[in-house]
Order: sequence, then C-alpha cells, then structure tokens
Amino acid sequence: MRSSVTIDQKHRNHVMKTEKSYLILKAISQHQNDGLVGKSSPQGSIADAASILLDRNPFTRTKIRRRCVVTGRGKGVYRRFKRSRIKVREGALRGHLACVRKVSF
Repeated sequence: MRSSVTIDQKHRNHVMKTEKSYLILKAISQHQNDGLVGKSSPQGSIADAASILLDRNPFTRTKIRRRCVVTGRGKGVYRRFKRSRIKVREGALRGHLACVRKVSF
C-alpha cells in the first residue's frame, strides 16, 4: 500500500516540475495540427521538434490518480477533502472536517 502512495507522490512531483514546459510544447505542437503553421515554413520544424520532445518525456502519458492522503486508497476519494469516503465519514463524526455535519432523520 505504501509503495503505491510513494509512486503516486513521485509522479505528482515530477508533473509539477515539468508542467509549464509540457504545456508550452503541447501548444506549439497543437498549432501544427490546427493548420496555423505550414509544413514548408521554418516554424513547422519547430512544431515537429516540440512533438518529438513531448514523445521523449516518459511522464507525458502518466495519469495522476486521486488517492487518499491518509490511507492511500485509490477508490472512493472525495476531491474536496483528498480523503477516502471512509476517512471522510470518520472525520465528520469526530468533527475534524470543517462545514460537515452528520445528517440524521
């Protein structure tokens, strides 16, 4: 369980570091696909180089999964709290989560 949390954290850190350059390269390569940059122009070679750099990045296709920050559970995670449904329920019952109350009829 801990190894999946460690791997996920490693992917998140790397994506945070390379996000800006990734978005720039993606925008450059998108211009070629949109037809804004011609293939005969020198800018076409820039777009080709950008797409090659995108392909070389191993984390380009990495999917960041939402995981519980407490347990590492991968399913049933609330985005707002970054916790699994089980830990959200426990925290709400103890009063540790702000603006959350138990609903009872």
